[in-house]
Amino acid sequence: MINDFKNINFAKYNRVFAFGCSFTSYRWPTWADIIGRTQCTDAEFINLGRAGAGNQYITTQLVQANLKYKFSADDLIMVMFTGYTREDKYINNQWVTPGNIYTQGFYPNDYVEKYADVKGFAIRDLALAEFAHAYLENSPSDAIVLQSVPGNFAGKDYTDVLELHKELLTEKMPVSLYESVIYNPRKPGYWECGAYYYDPGQAHLKEKYGDYHPSPLKYHQYLTNIGIPLDDRALQYAQDSATKLAACETLDQVQQTWIGYENFSRHII
Repeated sequence: MINDFKNINFAKYNRVFAFGCSFTSYRWPTWADIIGRTQCTDAEFINLGRAGAGNQYITTQLVQANLKYKFSADDLIMVMFTGYTREDKYINNQWVTPGNIYTQGFYPNDYVEKYADVKGFAIRDLALAEFAHAYLENSPSDAIVLQSVPGNFAGKDYTDVLELHKELLTEKMPVSLYESVIYNPRKPGYWECGAYYYDPGQAHLKEKYGDYHPSPLKYHQYLTNIGIPLDDRALQYAQDSATKLAACETLDQVQQTWIGYENFSRHII
């Protein structure tokens, strides 16, 4: 487990694995792509992040990847845990990862009303995160463990759960992506959009859809803020990607610019 980021030697790795939600694998380069595609150019980069994924999916993929690929001392394992209010299912030979259970369209309203509980989600996911962290500490590989949003992101109804896992949240993981580069104290609840484009899935919108996923430059800023050592290739990659993203007018243009970056089919089982 890497706790002192400034001593990372990216040149030593033969394989780099990334696990997370859409903040890890998305329509354009994320923090994981910046590391895997610019700092570890001689390594195989395997990004198992998935849009909408919750911590159940992330932890499952981590364990299955280890069993399949046999993590070694020459590997770098990167994990970014996501928000707690997500419920992943493996149904009919495929993963269903609809994202925030309170805003998705897969689970019916009566299911959400009956079974969704914010504190219950926090209890489940923080236990999973504890196990995953301990699992990686006992792995021969180097590992970086991050969090996309802070533990209290879903509200104040589970402060006792957060207190129980305080060491994990405040000492074993750096500040979250949200707190580092998104949160604006002058605009509580505001989430800065990383791009604007016309999306056929948002046909009701008269203007471009504001996509809340951070821009490549925001991801670069986050890695810099938490002390990840990046060379000039990383900044150039982030700048070039941000320029390309700003030039995209439609979702199709975004997807054509980064073909294969958001790969829903890439999972172990």
